[in-house]
Amino acid sequence: MSPAMDESKRLLAEGRYAMAADAATRSLETADGDVCELLDLLSEIERRRGDVEAAERRARESLERRESAVPDGDPRRARTWNQLARVLEARGRFPDAAKLFERALRLRENSLGGDHLETIDTVNDLAWLRVETGRASEGEELARRALAVRERALGDHPDTAVSLNRVSLALRARGKHAEAEQTQRRALDMRRRLLRAEHPDIAESLNNLAAIVRAAGRPAEAVTLYAEALALWEHPSVGVGCTNLGTTLGQLGRHDEAEPLLRRALTIAEARFGANHPAAATAANNLATSLDSQKRYAEAEPLLQRALSIDERVHGRAHPKIRTALANLAGVERALGRDAVAEEYYRTALGLFDAAVEPADALRGTVLNGLAVVVERQGRHEEAERLYREALDLKTKTLGELHPEVGTIAANLATLTRRLGRRDEARSLYHRALAIRERVYGADHDSVATLLTHMAMFAREEDRRGDAEQLQRRAIAIHQRRTDHPDLSTSLSNLAVLLSEQDRHQEAVDLLRQAIAILERGPERDPEAIAERLRLLARVQLRAGMMAQAESAAARSLSLQGAATDETANKGRALLGSIYLKQKKFAEAADLARQHADALEQTQGADPPALADVLVELARLQILSGRLADAETSARRALKIREGVLIEGHPQLGESRYVLGVTLARQRHLDEGIAEIERALTIWERRPPAVPIERLNAMHQVVNFHRERGALDDAIQAMERAIEYTSHLTARDHAAVGAELRDLSTLLLDAQRLDEAEDACEKSFAIFAAALGDRHPDALKARRALEEIRRRKRQKQN
Repeated sequence: MSPAMDESKRLLAEGRYAMAADAATRSLETADGDVCELLDLLSEIERRRGDVEAAERRARESLERRESAVPDGDPRRARTWNQLARVLEARGRFPDAAKLFERALRLRENSLGGDHLETIDTVNDLAWLRVETGRASEGEELARRALAVRERALGDHPDTAVSLNRVSLALRARGKHAEAEQTQRRALDMRRRLLRAEHPDIAESLNNLAAIVRAAGRPAEAVTLYAEALALWEHPSVGVGCTNLGTTLGQLGRHDEAEPLLRRALTIAEARFGANHPAAATAANNLATSLDSQKRYAEAEPLLQRALSIDERVHGRAHPKIRTALANLAGVERALGRDAVAEEYYRTALGLFDAAVEPADALRGTVLNGLAVVVERQGRHEEAERLYREALDLKTKTLGELHPEVGTIAANLATLTRRLGRRDEARSLYHRALAIRERVYGADHDSVATLLTHMAMFAREEDRRGDAEQLQRRAIAIHQRRTDHPDLSTSLSNLAVLLSEQDRHQEAVDLLRQAIAILERGPERDPEAIAERLRLLARVQLRAGMMAQAESAAARSLSLQGAATDETANKGRALLGSIYLKQKKFAEAADLARQHADALEQTQGADPPALADVLVELARLQILSGRLADAETSARRALKIREGVLIEGHPQLGESRYVLGVTLARQRHLDEGIAEIERALTIWERRPPAVPIERLNAMHQVVNFHRERGALDDAIQAMERAIEYTSHLTARDHAAVGAELRDLSTLLLDAQRLDEAEDACEKSFAIFAAALGDRHPDALKARRALEEIRRRKRQKQN
């Protein structure tokens, strides 16, 4: 071996790749040494420097020379096969790499023996390829074989540390985190003792150790290790370091630091390997995960689709990465509200788990948890609970009691058991989840604040208002570290609702104004979110009697929806309409109902069934605002729509006829109006309306309209019907019946039927006195009416 080649190998071993490349290139140019060995050496140097195209070109040139220069069965051929396999593996061409590794291994075992160090080089390389391609058990077996030989032959040596690293990676892939950590720490310790402080292999061990402790639920420790690795690494491994550090920072909620690193990692991966390489898929997936955790789902989805497409093409459907990609994509689809798509992805991933050779219980637990969330949202609570419990068992078994993912599932199960009324169990699960998050992330992490908010809502449901306020204020204190973040706006709004329920309305109003200001200053300035907060502010102000302010907030909310026709805009119209009604602004309320009707026609076409409901409400408001002709038009149109879609005798036909009857009678078409209302009452006698008081109101309207037309006997008869129905709704001795009897006595008095009037009034007074006390205003009023009737009787007798 030439001195120049010796120098190249020494520099390569020291991790000084640029200097090693220069020495090997000079040696090749002067033909100083075995050309094929020099080409293989240059190929390995270029591979480690990240120039995989040059590395493959050198390896193929070496292969062409060896195959023409050395006979079949010569182990020197295996050197080039092994080197070319390493390069193909780096380029993501795993099947081709596997064939060459296996071919090299057969030749070396046959010609050199199973324990020869060159044979073990191939065993070690093949071990990592098996792990990469989802065959971690086989990879561990091969890595342990290599380690045993190297420990016997070399003792503490850089190559022994390489084998320790490979064993650790295989153990991590199998979810054996404690053993993987112990083995990787051995590798790191050996490398630090044997190599220079800035050697890339030390950075590799630091990076791999960080991945293990992160998977074990210790992200803060992982950040320190990743940062140390990134400080040592040079291009091309900078991309890996950026990815890993960025992902872990994101897990800790430090997204402002994480995202630039992750975008840099994707750029490096695309430049080094190409846009369709597995490394680019990994980088895209990691960036998407960060965007997902920031609720930027629309940005995350195409990145995840891209990663899934690359991994399927490169690895095939059975590879573990496909399950991970499907789980991540399902989570984003779930967040976007596309539950059917999410469920399909989750179930596809579960099917792949069932068919897999290698178990992956931790990832299976993730998929089960995600599927549970989807089916819970669909009201399938029994299935959701079964899935949550299976996921919790798997995560606890594989990751330990205090892993953050165990806490996430415990929190989800707590929310479900709370919904199912099992409050003690829910409380225990919430506290378990909180203890895990505080231990792993610290007491001021965003995920702790999110959980505190759920616990505050739970305390509010149990009427533990002091606890609820304390929990929510603690969540706000955490969120305030990230000024103007939407989560702070949400927490402030939740506390406002809680305070408003305690009649602390001004405090609630102040908090909601802060919450709205945060959203308005935000970069996205989401109009729907701002409108929702404005509606909440309007409801609090309405509860506090702040009518003008409530009207202003509700009007602002509706204006943010613009010409929107969706359900959100309808909520805004309904709220503003209710505020107008409270202020008796009937014309303004009618205008809103008209807008709602126009919006329905715009989205659903002419005369959709839902339009009839809006037209009936519009007609009622037009009656109140005195626009009777318009009210009649609205009522007739509503009746026509309903007659076209409802069966004869449907209660809603009764409602339409009742409103139409009122509009006609108010326009002095008394007979026609009364006839329509009587038709409504006939329908309701067979099938009552949804709100029983509506039927009583119709009876009273008939009384009033008969009285207007001067038909007192008809009015009295209608009033007696109303009394009978009121007795049916309540009881014969209820105060409401007393009020009806008092009104009947007034009609009888006007009709000069004094004895009957006296009898009705006596009954009215007796009911009021028994139900409310004889000093109650209603009882006193009935007594005065009775005295007036008796005075009239005496006067008539005289």
